[in-house]
Amino acid sequence: PDFAEKKFGSREYRTLSPVMKESYKKIVNEDLRADARKIENPVLLLQGKEDKTTPLREAQAYLQCMKRGRLTQMKGGHFAFLDDPLTFNLIAEEYFL
Repeated sequence: PDFAEKKFGSREYRTLSPVMKESYKKIVNEDLRADARKIENPVLLLQGKEDKTTPLREAQAYLQCMKRGRLTQMKGGHFAFLDDPLTFNLIAEEYFL
């Protein structure tokens, strides 16, 4: 495990304390699709096209669970809302109006 964590863990993961690493693994590996199926409200999944942390296939898997979901991509990485807040807000505003 030590070799794998040093070699394959994200930069963020490698900076965490041992206790936080355990929490991080539980959060990242949690499957919430059953909960997503219960969502009745409109949901916008907005993903950065350059996101290296959360693959598009994961967003698509959750989208398939949602009755009223929509997936849109925008320029940016995992924190696309920080990379281009104006575009993020315009897309979100258009969706919810």
